[in-house]
Amino acid sequence: MADLSLYSLTLLPPGSILASVVGNFAGLKSQELVLARGSNLEIYRPSVSEGTLGPPLLVHPTFSIIRDIQAFRIAGSSRDLLLITSDAGRLSILAYDPSLNSLNPAQIETFGKTGIRRVVPGQYMALDPKGRAVMLASLEKNKLVYILNRDDKARVTISSPLEAHKPHTLCYSLVGVDVGYENPIFAALEVDYNGGGDKKLTFYELDLGLNHVIQRSTVIVDQEANFLIHVPGGNDGPSGVIVAATNYLTYYTLDPKVSPLRLPLPRRQYENSSDIDSLPVIVTGVVHKIRGQFFILLQSNLGDLYKVTFELNGISIDDIKIKYFDTIPVSKSLNVFKSGFLFSASEAGDPGYYQFEKLADDDDEREISHRAYEVNPELVEATARFRIKSLDNLVKVDSLNSLNPCMSGIVANLKNDDDPTPQIYTVSGQRNQSRLQCREFGRRVTEIVSSELPGSPQFVWTTRLTSRDEFDAYIVLSFLNATLVLSIGETVEEVTDSGLLGDVCTLLIQQVGLDSLIQVHSGGLRHISLDKTLTTWTPPSDSGEVVLATANNSQVCLVLGSNQIVYFEIDEFGQLNEYQDRLELNGRPTAIALGEVAPGKIRSNFLAVGLQDSTVRIFSLDPDSTLENLAVQALSAPCHDIKTIIMADNTLYLHMGLTNGTYIKTVVDSLTGELSGAVVRFLGPVPVRLAKVFINQEPAILALGSKVWAGYIFNDIFQLIPLSYVPLGFVSSFKSPGCLEGLVGIESNHLRIFTLDSTNLYDKFTISEIALKFTPRRVVDGGKFLYIVGADKNTQYIESTDLYRMVTIPGTWSSAVQVVNTQTMQISEEDVLENNEAAFGITKCQFKSTNSNEEYLIVATSVSQEYLPRKSCTKVSLRTYIITDHGSSLQFVHSTTLDREFQEAPTSLIAFQGKLLVGLGSVLRVYDMGSKQLLRKAEIDLASYSVTQVSSMDTQGNRIVIGDLRQGCYLLVYKSADNIFIPFCDDFVARPITLVKFLDYDTVMATDRWGNFFTLRCPKDVSEASDEDKYGIHIKAKPKILYGTMSKFTLVNHQFLGGDLATSLHKTNLLTGTDVEETNNYECVLWTGLQGTLGLMIPILTRSDQEFFAALQAIVLSYLDQIAKQCVITNNQDDMPQLQNDFSETVAGSPMPFTGSDLKLLGQGTGRDHLKYRSYYSPVRSTVDGDVCELYLKFSRKIKSQIAKELGRTYWDIEKKIMDIRSRVAY
Repeated sequence: MADLSLYSLTLLPPGSILASVVGNFAGLKSQELVLARGSNLEIYRPSVSEGTLGPPLLVHPTFSIIRDIQAFRIAGSSRDLLLITSDAGRLSILAYDPSLNSLNPAQIETFGKTGIRRVVPGQYMALDPKGRAVMLASLEKNKLVYILNRDDKARVTISSPLEAHKPHTLCYSLVGVDVGYENPIFAALEVDYNGGGDKKLTFYELDLGLNHVIQRSTVIVDQEANFLIHVPGGNDGPSGVIVAATNYLTYYTLDPKVSPLRLPLPRRQYENSSDIDSLPVIVTGVVHKIRGQFFILLQSNLGDLYKVTFELNGISIDDIKIKYFDTIPVSKSLNVFKSGFLFSASEAGDPGYYQFEKLADDDDEREISHRAYEVNPELVEATARFRIKSLDNLVKVDSLNSLNPCMSGIVANLKNDDDPTPQIYTVSGQRNQSRLQCREFGRRVTEIVSSELPGSPQFVWTTRLTSRDEFDAYIVLSFLNATLVLSIGETVEEVTDSGLLGDVCTLLIQQVGLDSLIQVHSGGLRHISLDKTLTTWTPPSDSGEVVLATANNSQVCLVLGSNQIVYFEIDEFGQLNEYQDRLELNGRPTAIALGEVAPGKIRSNFLAVGLQDSTVRIFSLDPDSTLENLAVQALSAPCHDIKTIIMADNTLYLHMGLTNGTYIKTVVDSLTGELSGAVVRFLGPVPVRLAKVFINQEPAILALGSKVWAGYIFNDIFQLIPLSYVPLGFVSSFKSPGCLEGLVGIESNHLRIFTLDSTNLYDKFTISEIALKFTPRRVVDGGKFLYIVGADKNTQYIESTDLYRMVTIPGTWSSAVQVVNTQTMQISEEDVLENNEAAFGITKCQFKSTNSNEEYLIVATSVSQEYLPRKSCTKVSLRTYIITDHGSSLQFVHSTTLDREFQEAPTSLIAFQGKLLVGLGSVLRVYDMGSKQLLRKAEIDLASYSVTQVSSMDTQGNRIVIGDLRQGCYLLVYKSADNIFIPFCDDFVARPITLVKFLDYDTVMATDRWGNFFTLRCPKDVSEASDEDKYGIHIKAKPKILYGTMSKFTLVNHQFLGGDLATSLHKTNLLTGTDVEETNNYECVLWTGLQGTLGLMIPILTRSDQEFFAALQAIVLSYLDQIAKQCVITNNQDDMPQLQNDFSETVAGSPMPFTGSDLKLLGQGTGRDHLKYRSYYSPVRSTVDGDVCELYLKFSRKIKSQIAKELGRTYWDIEKKIMDIRSRVAY
């Protein structure tokens, strides 16, 4: 492997939600939901009628680490704006523009250094409920207040920051207090660590007259207080804040002389257990106003929701009451919609969307009141109990798919022997939200009808009877010697009076003119009007039969056996007129297609013809140059089918399916007919047939080969994605009152009617899943089965259908080894561990010493594992299972107890040369199979090389690479003659390594706990020296360098990838249907991230491509900066930021003709410098950000051409390059 450059792509963005807000961002009657997921902002507009979140309206990349988001509304405006703090050290105000579907910065104010630091404000953000001011706070010391306003031109303004710093002070929570239109007040939960350590509730007041922030009052609160939530004030409520502490809520007013009101939280109690859960801690909450009243929903760390209500007597409080409401997964934030829905941004698993069935006003749950607690606190606390239940007041109506947290993954083809495309298996979630998911590349299909036919049709069409009809009337099936016509209605019945010949093989059915049909067969053409008037045309006897045909509503072309093309047009009276001259071709035509008739036109100007000589030719149909040859393009094989379609970007594309299984998309110049910008994709060994369809009400293409592939324009990018469906021979679009975007296809002797799931075109995967018993720790594959270990602390599992029925008992562990059948996605066997034993590591291996082909599963466990205040356990073991019944069952063999010095179960286990290699702390140990336990065969303690904890391992030949949790990567060689390991190369930088993976014999990819990816290479001379002799005398004699090995790795690549922690690395091939010899150059690295990210590292194969993508990335980033500089943000009277061009500045000496599609990319929102972001800990090296390069596809045609000119290419060449490198790995 020579110089290595990598192209980084995100397949699936992070699924974890940092924060969520609800607001009226578009200025419409509906509310929108904004999520901060990873470095992206997502906007949803839930459907009230359907009760679904729907697909995202916008996914906006910020290329920054978002710290917090809030929604606010300037007084007098009609829409909400979005406030964001990030690692850019800036406060950003973004406005959503529904016409451009974009988030545009209205203001960006710098307040601190870049990065996430404990003294840089932005970790906490609190808004005045009236939208007049915002306070930013850091974890320690610093607080800033900004006044939000509008100027005389209705533009949003941010004042200079007002400081409210307090040295030696830690901040735990921050909220804005609702005081109506009095001076804004903010409440902070703080600790002065130099002043005794008491927790205090401090109120800060912004004096709008003096433009100054003062500390209004301070009160000491519960030492375990952790969360604040405001209480509505002004005309809506009594104002003040609720301080949540362990097991208690306390209400404080702004007046320190008023005594706080305190009451306990209800606690769980179980039917089958007298044990009561640990004391609840509030983690999030939401305030909702309704019809002049309000209530507060709070959620505990166990997922229980509590409803808090106030009984008011004017402005005074008579009582505060709290009761158990429902139980949902623990959330980062809660959002209530005015339409009666609740969104829960779950910490783990899928975020949920719930509908309020009732508000728990008249149920049987015990209500705890402050009055009763004042009278008899002991009795109230003793009876403050509830039993968790299934959802009662809420009903779950929708969810967002999320892999957060993704603990591990496998990339392998475990399902389909006929299709080599691998699936992506991930284990994610925690506790009773744990699951195994299988992602297959392809869109989901919903089958409506599958009917067996008496024979195997060749073709199928659907047709309307007149051009005014909205729905199709007939399904026409063409057999080898017959044609069957079916009517479309409430029932499907055969039609005998359609006027179509039934005893011939039909080549084409098309509705033409106002109210006519044409039927083309080998013997000629039939033109049938609505009143059954018939006109026929037969070919001359010396010209042969009709072999090919194509038509649109006004034109018909036939290919005869003599290689002649006959051209017809439909006149305004519906008559079929033949063009007198015929086109004589020099070769045999294999495919033919008429272009679409553009809106406002009466004919298509182009005819595409594929010839046996592996060329495609474009002929003119213009009346002044009919059947003149305009363009020719050479192909790798003859065309099997051709279609010309004007797609969603208003471009005329020529789609070609070749006989060798290749699909080609090229652009037809609408004036000259020239062909350019060919995109080539190999779809398998089967000749490709094409069909024009509609997806999401836009024209699209289906490519029918060994799979069915759907091609469409989405988010300004052409997508080609397989369907998770059977291969089809022919497909036509289908529209009926009950199926507006249906498809009808034939597969052997079956007629199938189906639809595509076009509700979420962002998703390219078909997902199947199965629930797991405990939080998954590791997964390994075994042919058609997966083996998963899971464990949960402080958990006792009770067999029940109730999803949330898990009892928390301190100091206990629940764990299991599960076997999953990937064909059925069912658990075939599980071994639940007992006696407080928990499994953390797993691997599969064969032992040569057994002289058998039996495979063994090794599971690493520990008993009574503790991590705080220090690691400890009573026993560490390696459990050995033999895999039986072709992988579906496990038979326990024995358990091997390890040395008492090890205080946790090893997670690094791997098969090595017919033995088991285990990383135990700083020790590498080799085990072989024994009759009663595993036998220790070799060992090396790497403590003298500064190794502290082996976190990951990989092997190749005699070599082993290990990752240390503190000191980086180490390369070792195993010398079997002496049965020893010799470290000979290590990292030059101390890094907390999480994963390592061999890319080749000398090159290693690794990740650390900060989200950095890097590639290291062993120097060639050192590598050769390590292999020189079987005893390693030479390398053992070399002196150590800096308490390490004799040599250091060379850094090849480095990039910071968005702050997600990688949990698995896989060197794999994701291509479909390509020989192994051909695919060696197309291997890539697929990685999974803890927050649910799926990413790719694709090798750039040539130096010219390396230079091209690096230059493209730099230019795209410079243009994004130029857009931000040249656009002036203003607000009109409706408070809608408008973007105005200022062409005084230029890029590369040329004016920038920005359009609306360019302005969608404005500034990315947070002002973060991309290079600094990707170089968070070290400068980027030899790695291109593919996510930035693909932004090129979203620019307007003029900007694309401008960038292409700077690169010395055409814009179609650049698009082809971008699409090719993605299609190289199939996604």
